[in-house]
Amino acid sequence: PSGLRLGPEMLHESNSETVIFRPRGGRLLTRTSEGTTRLWKVPMPTAVRRILVHDRQGGTDGAMFSPDGRYVLGWAWAATLWNADSGERIGAPMNYLGVAGRGVWGGIFSEFCDRLVTAGDAARVWAVETAEPIGPILKHPGGAAGAVFVGSQEGIDEPVITWGGRSIRKWQPLTGEELCDPLTAENALGPWALSPETRTLAAAEGLRVHLWDLDAWRLTGAVIKFKEAAAGLRFNTAGDRLMVWPKLHRMFLYEAGTGKVIARLKHDGGWKHPPSFGGQGTTLVAWSGKTVEVRSADNGAEIRAPVTIPDYIVGASLDGPGGRLAVWGIDLLRVFDVQTGEQLGPTLDHQGVRGARFTRDGSYVLSWGTDGHARLWSPVSGHQVGPEMAHGGSLKEGAFSPSEDRILTIELAGFPHIWELGDFHFPAEHQALRVRVQSGTFFDAPNAKVR
Repeated sequence: PSGLRLGPEMLHESNSETVIFRPRGGRLLTRTSEGTTRLWKVPMPTAVRRILVHDRQGGTDGAMFSPDGRYVLGWAWAATLWNADSGERIGAPMNYLGVAGRGVWGGIFSEFCDRLVTAGDAARVWAVETAEPIGPILKHPGGAAGAVFVGSQEGIDEPVITWGGRSIRKWQPLTGEELCDPLTAENALGPWALSPETRTLAAAEGLRVHLWDLDAWRLTGAVIKFKEAAAGLRFNTAGDRLMVWPKLHRMFLYEAGTGKVIARLKHDGGWKHPPSFGGQGTTLVAWSGKTVEVRSADNGAEIRAPVTIPDYIVGASLDGPGGRLAVWGIDLLRVFDVQTGEQLGPTLDHQGVRGARFTRDGSYVLSWGTDGHARLWSPVSGHQVGPEMAHGGSLKEGAFSPSEDRILTIELAGFPHIWELGDFHFPAEHQALRVRVQSGTFFDAPNAKVR
C-alpha cells in the first residue's frame, strides 16, 4: 500500500522472463532468458490488528509484553490484559475500586507468567488467564510505587513485595496479611530501580540512595550520599552496576553490591538526557547536544572517542551485544559501529523520529516517530524491511516481543498496537537459495511442493 520496495533488488545476469510466488508466500522463483532458475527467500511482514484500550481517558500510560511474549499488559486508570496472538482482551479491566485515585502505574509478571501484580494507588495480584483478582487489594500506605513477586515458585500464594511512601512491605496475596514488619525510611522514597534478578531495590530518600536486599529483608549497608536529591537511578542488565544522576549535568557509576563509586561522568555542556546501558550491561551510553559518549560499565572509561553528528541528538541506544549504536536527531537515524566509530550504511530518513530499538543481534533496528509510523530497517543496506506500520497519531514507544516475531507500538494518545512480523529477516543482499541451469518448460505445481 505504501509503494515502498521490500528489501534490496534481486539481481540476475540476464533478462528475467518468468517470476512465480509460492502460494503461501515466503519464496519466489525466477528464470532468466539463458535458462538459469533461482529460488529466493522473500519474507514480508504484515500488520495484523490494532488493539484499542477501552479507557475513559482514551488510552494507556504504558504497555509491555509478558516475558514469554504471549500477553500484552497496558495500564492507566486500570490495567488491561490482551492476548498477543489474537489481540483479544482477557477479562475485564483490572482496577482498585474502593481505593482513592484508583490509578495503575505499572505491573510485573511472575516467573511462569501465570500471575501478575499491578502497582499504583494500591497493589493487587491477578490470574493471567482470566484477569481475575487473587486475594484482596493490598493497601500500601502512600500508594505502591512498585511491586514484585518474592520467589520463583509456581503458586497463587507466592509472597509479594511492594514499596512506596516511607516503607517496603511483604504480603501474603491470598489473605492480604503482612508477613513481617515493614522496612521503613525516614523520608518518602523517591526515584527507584529494581535489579534485573529482582533481589535488590535501590531507592532515593532525600539526599541519599539506599540499597535494600529483598531476600535478606534489610539494608545492604551501602548508602550513597549526595548534596542534592537523586533525579534517577538505573541498573545494568547484569545487576552489578548502578547509575545515579542527581542532576543531568553529572552522573555517577556505582558498584551495586557495595555502593562504591566507580566513576564520575561529567560533560562540559551538561548531560541533557539520562544514560542507558547496553551490551548485556557491559556498556553505557550518554548524549548531549551533538555528541554521544560510549563508556565501559566496568570502570566508566571511554571505549572510543565520542561520536559527533551534524544534528542535535534526540536519543541513542545500543544493541544487545554492544557493537552497534543507533543515534537519532529530528528526522534522521544513523547507526554506528561502536569500536570504529564509523557509520554503518546510509543515513535512514524517518520524519520526526523519536525512538529506536535494535533486535537482540543488532541486525535490524525499529524506529518510530511523530509522523505516526514505525519502520523496520536493515542498517547496513539502509533498506526498509517490509511496509511501514501506520498509526492514527504520533508514537511514543516501540518494543519487540521476546521472540521478536511481534512489535508493540504505543501512540502518544495511548493506543497500543500489535504487529505480526512473521519471517522478516531479509539479508543485506538477496542470495539465491538454489541456482540451476535448465531447459524445457517451467511450471508451478498446484500443491507448491514440486517444481
